[in-house]
Amino acid sequence: SGYNDYHINAFYPSGVYDGSVNVTLTANNPEISIEYSTDGGNTWTPYTKTLLFDEDTELYVRAVGKDGVPHEKQQPPYTYKIRPQPPKFVPESTQFTQATEISVFCTDSNDDTKDRYELYYTTDGSDPTSESEKYTGPFEIDSSMVVKAIAVAGGAANSDITEESYLYPVIKDIKFDNAAVGYR
Repeated sequence: SGYNDYHINAFYPSGVYDGSVNVTLTANNPEISIEYSTDGGNTWTPYTKTLLFDEDTELYVRAVGKDGVPHEKQQPPYTYKIRPQPPKFVPESTQFTQATEISVFCTDSNDDTKDRYELYYTTDGSDPTSESEKYTGPFEIDSSMVVKAIAVAGGAANSDITEESYLYPVIKDIKFDNAAVGYR
């Protein structure tokens, strides 16, 4: 039997994915089983179900014959780069009449992943980079502005840029007798 009998296919293939990727492994030869490693081939795990990767991963795979002996021909690893999901804002675009606090967060952030990303933002309409203001907590705005944010993960590609517009209305004075009323 040839090398192709022992080839393992991965779907989805190597690439850059937003947030996470599900990977299904299949063998060209249905009589062999599959083992995988995410630590460079130091430890191997029998493949039994779809794999979920939510951080950058090098996936090594190998075919195992009916006799339980791994096939000696090693194929190159599959490489998965995970981009953070674009950040979200609270509140979303809004009209407001007093100073408002803006929060920025990653939708795919939880206790396990919160340290993987850093958020950066701008309030002048320019596109944020890792050189922009780092988000450390809610910030106050008291005038109309466009806020843009990006999630940056070490080693992976950055998220797409998210943008929200905040409109601070200026209401002209209305005269009642001798009193002027309006927002300043």
